[in-house]
Amino acid sequence: PILERDGTIRVDEVCYLENVDYSTGNVDFPGTIIVDGTVADNFTLRTKGSLMIKKSVGRVFLYAERDIVLSGGVMGRNGGVIESKADVYARFVEQGNIKAGRSIFIEEASMHSELVAGDSITIKGGRGELIGGEAIAGKMIAVSKLGAVVETKTEVIVGLPPEILEELRKMKEEIFSHEEILKKVKQSMTKLIDPKKE
Repeated sequence: PILERDGTIRVDEVCYLENVDYSTGNVDFPGTIIVDGTVADNFTLRTKGSLMIKKSVGRVFLYAERDIVLSGGVMGRNGGVIESKADVYARFVEQGNIKAGRSIFIEEASMHSELVAGDSITIKGGRGELIGGEAIAGKMIAVSKLGAVVETKTEVIVGLPPEILEELRKMKEEIFSHEEILKKVKQSMTKLIDPKKE
């Protein structure tokens, strides 16, 4: 049984797996997925419930409509995506890509990772470090240590909902693309008007 935030209790179907690899293939399940062992690189787990993995994960693709709980951590090696419409909990994140509809909670540290949360990002306990990468939160980012003395670029954006920020980025890319087209059109017009100019 699972106690919801509003006080209601629900019971999910549970898919219990020892490991996720070529013996299981990718998994798409309507309830809760619990993985006792490891998830091999490049495999996908998708659920409408919660997702709990007891060991660290690498370059994986995890999608859940409810919470994702990683008892170990994430060693993403700049690949894979971990995405939840609710909260994400992890012990540590290194070169990972995590998106949460509500909040991200990291126990030890986040290094060179992309973190996007609708509400908050909290890195407390252990070292509590946010070093390198980009962290975007709609309301709050709470860490014990931000950045590193070796001048690793650490970008933090707070107070702007991630979906609006993403829309803003798309608009900037569109403007840049249209400016490039306009520049080419002007060059073509110049050549048509005065063919001697090159």
